[in-house]
Amino acid sequence: MISQKLDSSTSRYWEEHRNKLSEPPTLNQLIFFIENQINLLEKIEENRKINLKSKETNNNNYNNKSTNYIIQSNSNQIQSNHSKCSLCNENHLLYTCETFRSLPTEVRIEKAKNLKVCMNCLRLGHTDRTCKLSHCKYCKARHNTLLHSELERSAASNPMPGADNVAFSANFEHSNTASFILLSTAMVRVRGADGTKHPARVLLDNGSTANFVTDAFSSKLGLSRHGTSSTTITGINNQTSYSTQSCNLTLESYYGNYTVDLGCLILPEVTKVLPSRFIPRTHVPLPSGLHLADPTFNIPSVVDILVGAEIFWQVLLHNTIDLGKNQPTLHETKLGWIVSGLVAYSPRLQSQSHFCSLIKNDVNFNIERFWELDSVPLKHSLTNEENACEQHFLHNTYRNDDGRFVVSIPLKRDPQILGDSLQMAISRFLSLERRFQSSY
Repeated sequence: MISQKLDSSTSRYWEEHRNKLSEPPTLNQLIFFIENQINLLEKIEENRKINLKSKETNNNNYNNKSTNYIIQSNSNQIQSNHSKCSLCNENHLLYTCETFRSLPTEVRIEKAKNLKVCMNCLRLGHTDRTCKLSHCKYCKARHNTLLHSELERSAASNPMPGADNVAFSANFEHSNTASFILLSTAMVRVRGADGTKHPARVLLDNGSTANFVTDAFSSKLGLSRHGTSSTTITGINNQTSYSTQSCNLTLESYYGNYTVDLGCLILPEVTKVLPSRFIPRTHVPLPSGLHLADPTFNIPSVVDILVGAEIFWQVLLHNTIDLGKNQPTLHETKLGWIVSGLVAYSPRLQSQSHFCSLIKNDVNFNIERFWELDSVPLKHSLTNEENACEQHFLHNTYRNDDGRFVVSIPLKRDPQILGDSLQMAISRFLSLERRFQSSY
């Protein structure tokens, strides 16, 4: 089937080559023959361009004949030279060489430059500028796929998330250091479905473009959940997780009358406990008389809700207190004073855990997400139209004596607004009926 796709000239050469074989040709022999023909035609094309340049500068017929002779004499050498690997001199091409493919990418690039092969197709006789073969299948640049570097790929990729993507900021600590970073946490009240107010710990993150709540806390509140179209959540190193449900909740401050309604994506876990280790209050010289947004900012605790940049800048006020060098900063917010920044603290145990505000996908999570994509929520908040349709069905659908169900069509508006259209339709029907009768 492959040989039938060849052009007439190549097909003729293939038939001549096949007749010289003692056994029926294999697929590898056909591919090897085609590659040799490609190399031959590329070399002839390159020499043809050289001939055209020399012809413009010298119109001597003798020179033209000698040039044609050079092309013919080199044609027989192309198949033998190009079929040899430039690295190990075996009877295969460089990009199929196992020795070459086993090298690291950086070493391959250096080898290709030293061997003076085309960086695009890894063949001798031309450069990547004149190469007519395809580009890298990863980044579409003019180099061979075997020479593709992940650094180039990450630089060429689009760093901006899609329309249905949301971003997560990342935070980490250096191990074996005498400093520690506190993040902005606060305690709030959240109203449940039955009106009961539950305490919740929130993380204020101005690097997030969305709000998040844990699945456990959402279930505790008993809130109605809404299905989402598998929202993609992107974080550090382009790591992704997914959310298929969301809910709406109301936050209330412990200090003042500040309340805010949030739409939150539901995740199994927002982040690990914050802070990642206990910090004695004696290491943070807090002024007296301040209402802290999170009185337990120094105790590792679970984060129930992550509040994104939209709400972060709404609650932030102008007053700040700098506690000095190697000490955190206090920021006044509508939720109270938040404590965030560096703390100079060197515990006895130097082992520390690194943390990032990103959910890492595992097998169990992917399996759960697979089943949640087409799952029906346990609770569904109906719209006004859906409620009206449901009430119409309950009051107007019944079963008659024949066992048939009688269903009334729900209408948004009174059918009287259509006017006297019934009589008009009947008149047109009778007129059409009379026309049919007169035609017979």
